[in-house]
Amino acid sequence: MKHLPNLYILRLFLSLVVIIYHLPLISATLKIPYYNSSPLFAKGELAVFYFFTLSGFLILRLIHAELQKTNTFDFKTFYLRRITRLYPAYYLVFFIGVVLYHLILPYLGFAFDRKYPLSALVLDYVFFIPNIFKHYYNPGSILIVLWSIGIEEQFYLFIPVFMFLFKRNVIQYISFLLLILLIILFLFPQFYVYQNFYFYFIFGGLLSSISLQKKRAIFKNKALHIVVYLLFIFSFLTNVFESENIFIYHVFNMLISGLFISLISDYPIFIVKNRFLDYLGKISYGVYVYHAIVFTGILFLVTKFKLYSYINPTLFIVLLNLLVIVITMLVAHLSFKFFESKFYRRK
Repeated sequence: MKHLPNLYILRLFLSLVVIIYHLPLISATLKIPYYNSSPLFAKGELAVFYFFTLSGFLILRLIHAELQKTNTFDFKTFYLRRITRLYPAYYLVFFIGVVLYHLILPYLGFAFDRKYPLSALVLDYVFFIPNIFKHYYNPGSILIVLWSIGIEEQFYLFIPVFMFLFKRNVIQYISFLLLILLIILFLFPQFYVYQNFYFYFIFGGLLSSISLQKKRAIFKNKALHIVVYLLFIFSFLTNVFESENIFIYHVFNMLISGLFISLISDYPIFIVKNRFLDYLGKISYGVYVYHAIVFTGILFLVTKFKLYSYINPTLFIVLLNLLVIVITMLVAHLSFKFFESKFYRRK
């Protein structure tokens, strides 16, 4: 599939937003100095929703392109690629989380308030429904972050079959599926109690499929670009578009995330070219799944030795954020190069 511009830099931005969202939450529970006064530090879930849209944008594009070219679909290759790309890091983090919370911390005398059966944890995470487990229990920050990976895997299970069954009119049926999911959101929001917001994937994929079929002149309009870019910026830097109405909140963010991703990749008026930043975006999956492990280790040392008591609070917060980000990226790099790449083969 043709490489699309600007998406790696977006991945990098979204992964950083997730880090600076989680770090203050854990710091506060440990009574460590933290900063979260800026709205940007509260946009972790919004960043995940953008990841959902981006995944749908890329995956549905890949499926649609193959259907157009061959009139069939290689399910075996598709699922093998998803397994080899996502499973190794997912299960490694799961293993680390289970060992840490259920063996190491109790051995060291640290109480971990476990109010769930270990068998339920294992079953839910092994079979990729960690979002359901997260709704009922708190398995610890290292394991909680995997909830979104489970939702992605759930989506990947059914969408290729759906598109293959309706390959003759795939865009029309994707649109119909999106409409059904939004009607459910409006009438039965409790269906999404497990944060299974599949409509983000569908909308991103719909725009991608439309563009793949034929470029639309309206998306080349610079005024549209400016409006969408501003809405994207204000979504992350302010709380102007926050809403207690779940339907309004998600439909707005679905529209902006889908349009933003489509505009910067299929109809770009600028292209960010930087090999280093692109690489960091390329390993953003590792940044996402490993960041909780990194800040858990760092905050343990900070708490044990009370490092925050020897330094100005503002400087401490800045250094802590930088340290977590840098080490997380280093861990993601090492994992990508020496662990994940051993399983994943793009071709």
